[in-house]
Amino acid sequence: MIWQVVMRRKDAFVVGLLFFFTGIAIVLYLNQYPNQPRERDYSYAGSFQTFCIWIGLGVLFLTDQLRKLLKNKTVWVAGAIALLAPALMAVQNWDDHTRQGRWVDIEFAKNLLNSCEKNAILFTAGDNDTFPLWYIQEVEGYRTDVRIVNLELLISDWYIEQMTEPKNESDALPITMNKADYAGEKGLVIYNFASRNIVLPTHKDELLASGVISENEAAITGDEMIWEFKARGSYILRKDSVIINILRNVAKDGWKRPVYFANTMPPSSFANLQDYFRMEGMAFRVLPVKRTEETINDIYFGRIGQDIMEKKLTQDFLYSGMDDPAVNFDEHIREVIIGNYRNCFFRLCNSYAEQILEMEADSIGYNKAEVDQKLEKIAALVAFSEEKMPHRVVPRSLTLLITQGQMLEQLGLEELSLDEFIRLKPLAIADLNFRAANGFGVDQTTMSLRAAAIAIQIFMRRGMEKDAGDLAAAIQQATGNDLGFQLMEKMKQQ
Repeated sequence: MIWQVVMRRKDAFVVGLLFFFTGIAIVLYLNQYPNQPRERDYSYAGSFQTFCIWIGLGVLFLTDQLRKLLKNKTVWVAGAIALLAPALMAVQNWDDHTRQGRWVDIEFAKNLLNSCEKNAILFTAGDNDTFPLWYIQEVEGYRTDVRIVNLELLISDWYIEQMTEPKNESDALPITMNKADYAGEKGLVIYNFASRNIVLPTHKDELLASGVISENEAAITGDEMIWEFKARGSYILRKDSVIINILRNVAKDGWKRPVYFANTMPPSSFANLQDYFRMEGMAFRVLPVKRTEETINDIYFGRIGQDIMEKKLTQDFLYSGMDDPAVNFDEHIREVIIGNYRNCFFRLCNSYAEQILEMEADSIGYNKAEVDQKLEKIAALVAFSEEKMPHRVVPRSLTLLITQGQMLEQLGLEELSLDEFIRLKPLAIADLNFRAANGFGVDQTTMSLRAAAIAIQIFMRRGMEKDAGDLAAAIQQATGNDLGFQLMEKMKQQ
């Protein structure tokens, strides 16, 4: 840049303006808040390309200077010096960016599609859960019978129009709205729309006959599904009215066409249908069976389709390379995708655990053989999850280690529970030490402190005083008090 200013000021001024308006000016204009969902470097691509002009001119500057010393060898030497920068970048960054052996992105899309029955409608919310599905369908021709419906696009009239036509192997969406009601600005926002109950037929006998719902589900299902649709204050958006129209028509047709919401979506996108969800892999199926105390419930939303979940998680889903420590998994894959799989396993295990605890609380309905069978299922699912996604490759979160460890402890699966807390120990200590070294506060809401306190109790019950002491020392270093050691003394007295 300096060489261009010296040699050609007018050119330098033009390139400088281009750099300013494609980079610095965008920063000033957007004034983006911190902690963006993802890196926004693509917003400044123009400035990067402009900066490359200066990099190229820098090579010419080196050539000009070296010509005075090396004469005929100038080009080769200047080229070698210029190549040092990309070579250094490759050496330093290759292991952080290589995708060799990483199939998790493609298999995530396959697993989400395989969570759905044939000719299903699958609602998605954002780009991260939609683009992989589009790729796998349009490029690889995989499960093109499933119709992807992105809720962020469903507000657009052109997108709704596309949904009314068949695509690949999927049928058109059952949308019976008049085009005049959603074209252009019409129906974009519908004001003075109060929350209301939408009554849909259940057709429970047909669903039972086709095997979609069980006899137990049919027994607690009435003739009508009462869906409490909540408005966005005093209005709804165009996509809300489309969802209502689709579900009315699906219900009218006897629920023959499966409807799902991806489990990657925020609850705010569920249209208050959570009580009618049945979790089937990585997607929630909408069925006219309401969650009650008598149903097999998910820890968060709706119900769990236990047999369906188990088959999909252990037989249908793909987990290639997740047990290979040489594969590079970035933060998004570790927390969002692999974390999602593990969460599915935990939710299925937890549904079995809830049934076991209910049976143990009811002495009349207690069935030891059934309890033992469910305990075996839980142990097998935990082992399967660890085999496919081992903690040594991608560590589980402290939250999952605590909740799963406590669940297993409560069920009497003490060896499996202890394994979770042994895995938890170094993570909790590392976080507490990091907080102590960097002056970050630690209080009762700090996950690593809570994890350490629970693990101390588990270790003390097992006579593992050294492990408990290591955690207590980490707590003392991070907080400045001896809460951990006090807890150890309390456990000794019990």
